[in-house]
Amino acid sequence: MRRSNIAAALVTAFCLCTPALAVDGIVLPSEEGAKLANQCSRPSPGPVDSTWTPTQQDIRALETELPAFFRKQAHDWRGFLQMPNITDGDADKLLSTYVRQYAGFVISGRKVIYVNAVTGWGVSDSPNLWRTKAITICDGGSITFGVEFDPVSKTFDHFAFNGAI
Repeated sequence: MRRSNIAAALVTAFCLCTPALAVDGIVLPSEEGAKLANQCSRPSPGPVDSTWTPTQQDIRALETELPAFFRKQAHDWRGFLQMPNITDGDADKLLSTYVRQYAGFVISGRKVIYVNAVTGWGVSDSPNLWRTKAITICDGGSITFGVEFDPVSKTFDHFAFNGAI
């Protein structure tokens, strides 16, 4: 394989493996990540003005904040999740089952990191495809969600699971 092909295929992978933070995620290359701006059954981020590449530090900051944010969302969406008595521990366990695809978008002049999280049959048919290709699933319910993260304010916005199965 030619070096240019190897460089073109290079994808930034993150295993944020500290005792408190073990996440399986990938920053998709700009061209592939841009595909995440067109969701099928949940609101899409944007309109996207351009793309950028988040750093490992950006992803670490996002993943440090995501569990507390996801716990609140899981409580708010407990009926949709069919978990009426969901606990923080249940939410943490659920979040740990999702692999993450990250894409850097500029929306209205503001940098955001879009998180495309997928679990279950969304990744089981081709277990490593998600590491190189944007995964877009129509319907799917709680097997996939998306959310925008502002790396400056360290806040999340526009969280949504996919539409019901």
